[in-house]
Amino acid sequence: MKLENGPVMKTNAGLYSNNSVTPGLKLWMEGNKLNYNSDNFEIDAEFRDFLEKNGDSLKSLVQRNGGGRVSLLPAAPNQEALWFLQKMDPGNIAYNVSASGKIRGKFNVANFEKAIGILSDRHIMLRSFFADIQFKSLSAFLVAPDHSSPSIEMIDAASADETEIERIIYEKYRVPFNLQEGPLFKTFIFRTRNGACFLFNFHHSICDAWSIKIFLTELFEVYNSLIKGKEIPAVSQSIDYDAYIFRHGEFLKSNDGIRQIDHYKGVLKEKDWPLNLPYDFKRPLVQTFNGSTHHFAISGKMAIDLIGLAADLKTTPNVIFFSAYELLLSRLSGQKQFFIGMPASGRTNDDYQNIFGYLIN
Repeated sequence: MKLENGPVMKTNAGLYSNNSVTPGLKLWMEGNKLNYNSDNFEIDAEFRDFLEKNGDSLKSLVQRNGGGRVSLLPAAPNQEALWFLQKMDPGNIAYNVSASGKIRGKFNVANFEKAIGILSDRHIMLRSFFADIQFKSLSAFLVAPDHSSPSIEMIDAASADETEIERIIYEKYRVPFNLQEGPLFKTFIFRTRNGACFLFNFHHSICDAWSIKIFLTELFEVYNSLIKGKEIPAVSQSIDYDAYIFRHGEFLKSNDGIRQIDHYKGVLKEKDWPLNLPYDFKRPLVQTFNGSTHHFAISGKMAIDLIGLAADLKTTPNVIFFSAYELLLSRLSGQKQFFIGMPASGRTNDDYQNIFGYLIN
């Protein structure tokens, strides 16, 4: 397998252990020849050797895109974790995340599909999938075509009642993702007797709840602009998830990143504090992800008081609710010391606010 590289420029960017891989690597086919280049960095001898040894696999990945240009990116550490879990249990649907809704009245399918395509071109994670290729400590790469048509399935549900539509949506949501084959973002549009329903299904490795909010906001901004014949709103993000991957890698190698990691290693060291709740059943040895959700609302004076309490304590309502949850667990278990986790958005910089990707940790 012969690979040829284009012009490169030198930089000091080495982001993973031992300068493993840096941003901007592009792969493409010319006839039967696989080419690569980067405008951002010098490909060292070790990485060039990696490209040569994996030439057949990389060629196959590019050919999936019709030979067009694709970006080869290192998976972020949190993405590597989900990649590992999915390889261990390919049928696992615990990391499927979705958004669904109804559109009543006149619905322009063509503009809706076009809006989805515009967002797919805008956000690199919406067109990415994983490559089972290793380099040093990196267990997987991401492959992102410069352009790919999003997966959209139209379903005729004009004769189905609401219960039947909900059943079909539930079934579609529960289909496992193949992280190597992709796509990791799927759209289902249901033509109903009163309009339409939609289901957007994502694998958690490419997005989080914050990202879904970004996606829905931008989708309907673009869709409404197309309907009205107006100019598509300008993108408010200055960087995309690929830049986040490398910035985060730099942070983990920095003195501040090492200090934070060492701090939590010290906090957790030799502290065996399992939470012993009074279950009425024996927990299985193998995690099943079986469970349920209890929905409730807090409104009126109590909601106002809780918001006021959070303001007085200079914190957020989320911290107040989480503290109450900790107190409940303590009373149920009789323990004063145990570990529980609170998700953090991971959007520590202003540049990260409008990135679509998996930043939560």
